[in-house]
Amino acid sequence: MRKILLTREMDDILKDTKLFQNRGFEVLALPLIKTQSLPFEVPQESFDYVVFQSQKAVRYFFEKASLHSNTKIVAVGKSTQKTLETLGYKAYTPHEESANGLVEFFKHIKPCKVLIPRAKEGREELLNFLRERGFDVIDLKIYQTVMVEYSKEEILQVLSQDPIVVLASPSAVKSLFANLQKNMLTCKITLRNVICIGETTKSAYQEHFGSTCFVPKRPSMEEVVNLALTLK
Repeated sequence: MRKILLTREMDDILKDTKLFQNRGFEVLALPLIKTQSLPFEVPQESFDYVVFQSQKAVRYFFEKASLHSNTKIVAVGKSTQKTLETLGYKAYTPHEESANGLVEFFKHIKPCKVLIPRAKEGREELLNFLRERGFDVIDLKIYQTVMVEYSKEEILQVLSQDPIVVLASPSAVKSLFANLQKNMLTCKITLRNVICIGETTKSAYQEHFGSTCFVPKRPSMEEVVNLALTLK
């Protein structure tokens, strides 16, 4: 049975496990990150758009806040859009489900006020683009992502089984690299099949590991499964 290594938070791994098992994979778990809520207050002034770049951002934001029903919401991808819909909010999703897709969307919008609830260590491309175009950007850091550390034995126990490695965020990439580096395994471990869920994660993987990875057609776990089935 082909093995696949899932590296998101444990709650996400548990949610995804059945999806992979139903397609014939043996699932290995190595949560490389965990997220923690940060204290925040939503500005009282009105804003024209709210942008959610992850399902986590949706979760942590709506644990403490709400939005008017007529607020324009933009979600980075279909998964984030669906999470919003379960809470009763409609959101637009760009054709390209990535930070680049969000940039393309706002190229056609006149400068206005935009709220972006996001991770403390999130990437800056969208914020920089909007500010350069004259948008009033409210950068609201609502959660942080921290690395989970493992011993050399724990890392080898899973990677020695030659699984397909699934990385779902740049933070997971950084955590994997840091764990290998800490345990002096960067030159001893060869990752044969790595799937990065989107272009942003792919860029982080290439930056840290200097090698290529596979990217699904769309950034979803369903598409990751389909891609994994094609790998040998």
